[in-house]
Order: sequence, then C-alpha cells, then structure tokens
Amino acid sequence: MIAAQRPSALRVDSLFSLTRLQREALRLLHHASEAASAQARDIWQFAVEIGQLYGAGLDNTDLRQLLCLGYLEHAWERTTDRSGQRIFRPLETLVLPKRTCFVLTAKGRDAASGLAVEKSRTVGVPSEAHCSFKEMPRWDSESRQLWWQAYLIKEFRRPAVNQETILAALEEEGWPARMDDPLPQTPGIDPKVRLHDTIKSLNRHHLQSIICFRGDGSGTGVGWMMVGSERVSLISSR
Repeated sequence: MIAAQRPSALRVDSLFSLTRLQREALRLLHHASEAASAQARDIWQFAVEIGQLYGAGLDNTDLRQLLCLGYLEHAWERTTDRSGQRIFRPLETLVLPKRTCFVLTAKGRDAASGLAVEKSRTVGVPSEAHCSFKEMPRWDSESRQLWWQAYLIKEFRRPAVNQETILAALEEEGWPARMDDPLPQTPGIDPKVRLHDTIKSLNRHHLQSIICFRGDGSGTGVGWMMVGSERVSLISSR
C-alpha cells in the first residue's frame, strides 16, 4: 500500500539523476560485464560483491535506487567450497544481505556504455587517455587541500584526522593503486568499519569530479581511481 502511494515523479529515469558514486558503480559493473563477455562466461560468474561497492563509497540507499531504476539485478551468493562455479539465489525485494552480489541488466549495460563516452562535467579536466603515469593527485598537508594538477578537488576547513591520515599516507607512498589501511589500531573500534566510513567521507564534497577513493573489498586496504572514463584508471604500483 505504501509503495503504491509513491508519486511517480520521484523516479527520475535519467542518468542525470544519478550521483557520482552511482555512476561509478555502473562503470565498475560494466567492467565486470565486459570481462565476463571476454571470457565467454555467464555474467553472474563475474557478479560484483556488495562489499566492493561499499568500499567504493556507496551505501544501501544508492544501491536500492539503482535497483528501482532497473539498472541492476541482485542475488544472494550461496557458493560453497564444493561448488564448481558461483551459485546464486535471486532476491525479489530490496533487502540487501551480506552476500548480495550485483550484475547489470540490459538497461544498465546501455546506461554504462553511455557513461563510457560521457565527457567530464568539468571543462578541461584531463581524461584517462591524456594522463600519463607521472600525473597523480597531490595532497598539501599544510593547506589541507587535495589537488589534481591545477584543479582543487577537496579542501578541509576543519580537522578530519582519519581522512587526512589516509591522504598523507598516499602522498608519502607516491599514490599507489592500493595500500594497507594506514589508520592506527584503536581499542574498541572495528578497523574495517572505520576504514569504510572514512572512504565514504573522502568521496564527499569534491569540488571537481576527477578522482574517487575506494576500498579493496577486504576492508583492509584503500586505493583511488580516475572517474569520467569507463576503465578504472588506477596508477599501477607494480
């Protein structure tokens, strides 16, 4: 009854209604879809785990919106050690249990393909095709500003110890694709939850849509990527 009373205007079926993180989720899922196609495997064998999307900064509301818009399909993974391949049980509601995985629908693949050719919303922001491995973000700890070339990405007007610790560690290490969680162990605090929350905060209030922070899916590492192109453009640390 409640669902039937929702105004239809709330469901804006347009890519322009998606947040930056929701767009990045479509790109990540499109990457998985393309990989499945390249290996001639069923798309569900490359389904993306909910933990990876959490690590990229999305929350349950972001994912439920994508489901309602018809871009994603989700299922609960019930694969065991004895399974010859990944096995899933379809989910018919918006409940998102721990082992939920996602794939793009046909509509979602079309949308992600559109994002792949979409130009950055910031005029003059360099795309992946024009970026060399020597180009990477820069964290200025004194001014508490995060930069990409001449573009100010984020500025901290108040102390944010956890976020600044991660940015300082990335700067010190030369901005690797992935690094171990640099936040110090604190009694009574779950480090995985803290890292997840910090990554979400790092992805908020960007002045330019150029880079995005994400977890590694294990809850123990953090990395970064370029946005505005289909292919994840992590600067390789190898």
